[in-house]
Formats: sequence, structure tokens, C-alpha cells
Amino acid sequence: MNDKKKVLLIHPRADKPGLAGLAPALRAAGAEVEEFFLRGDYPALLDALEGEVLPMVIKPASVK
Repeated sequence: MNDKKKVLLIHPRADKPGLAGLAPALRAAGAEVEEFFLRGDYPALLDALEGEVLPMVIKPASVK
């Protein structure tokens, strides 16, 4: 049995992904990481959420 954590990073805006270093840090800690960029393909998002996955919505960096 594989006890690796599977994390789905959901970026609400495909043009402004946030926390660029989070995915590599999670991978370095042993997690399986998938990133999903919302582009209106909601069936694909539902597919990505299937199974044992921890979804994390990443807020885009604010524009100053």
C-alpha cells in the first residue's frame, strides 16, 4: 500500500498562479502533487478530485 499523500493544488486563475515554491516543497516532503489551473473545464476538475486527494485552493498573488 502506498501511503504517500496526494495533494491537488487548485489555482483559480491560470494567468496568475500563486505560491510557486509550494509544489516542489510538498514533493520534497514526500507528497504526490498535481496542479490544476481553472480554465472553465469543471468536469476535468471533478475528475482530478476523485479518490483520496487533499484539495488546496491557492489564492493568486495580489497585484500591487
